[in-house]
Amino acid sequence: MNYSKIVNRSIEIAWRYKTLWVFGIFAGGGLPLLNFDYNDFNSSSWSADTFNSFSNISNELIVLLIAGFMVFGLAFFFMYLVSQGALIDAVNKIERGGVYKFSTSFSAGLKFFWRFLGISVLAIAILVTLVLFVVLICYLFFKIHIALGIISILILMPVAIFVFFLFYNVFSLAQRAVVLRDTSIGNALEEGYHLFKNHLQQNVIIFLVFVGFSIGIGILILILSLLLAIPLIALVIASQHSLIFLIILGLFIGLPVSIVVGGFLGVFYSNLYTLFYIELVEPKQSTLPPNPAGATGLA
Repeated sequence: MNYSKIVNRSIEIAWRYKTLWVFGIFAGGGLPLLNFDYNDFNSSSWSADTFNSFSNISNELIVLLIAGFMVFGLAFFFMYLVSQGALIDAVNKIERGGVYKFSTSFSAGLKFFWRFLGISVLAIAILVTLVLFVVLICYLFFKIHIALGIISILILMPVAIFVFFLFYNVFSLAQRAVVLRDTSIGNALEEGYHLFKNHLQQNVIIFLVFVGFSIGIGILILILSLLLAIPLIALVIASQHSLIFLIILGLFIGLPVSIVVGGFLGVFYSNLYTLFYIELVEPKQSTLPPNPAGATGLA
């Protein structure tokens, strides 16, 4: 398997089809906004009067704010699931010489929304259960003896990393099976597991590529954020502006950049696993293996 080809093609598609960035913003690129740590910088802007003003906020406003955040969160989660399916459908059409249209890919995302929701809920439930189980085991060993607790952490950490790797790859491949084969959640998870088990080495490599790019890009974004933050902090110190002014200025500069970068990265990360899935199921051939029972084939 040519992993450099997968990476290069993922970047090429993400750069060429910029309308996909809309889906990418929601699908996983995130918004790496500039973060500033002022360490109580310009403390006059955070006086006792400021905190008193926060304490005077009415309960109705607090409830309204909480409800607003919940609605925003649900809307973002809805778009996350729709965008995942839309990106997979788009790359499938692009790679197979079909006609990519933003509207048709969005419709595909809507079509597979409930199946993606089911996969996501199942994945979250399993991971939460495993995390609670690991925490409970470590807690019990620490109660017995601190040395046993430390040993349990050293043993369980590699296990937890492997389990995360297994679930991430299996569920990612299952998502591709849902869209490319229009199959059920059960069949998709079964296919994802078999593709993981039968191609373990390839799954390890693509996961390391994914993690490596994530870490590298994260470090690059952090460095660029710090480089941008230094002149902004210097500006505020020189002009005696408040912390709120600096935050607003940082958002004004960083938000557009974050949206563009987040959109591109969301498409790139999704492309990696979609192209990887296609390479796994049809190496050196133009058609997929027979579909599972009830599947209708590629869109």
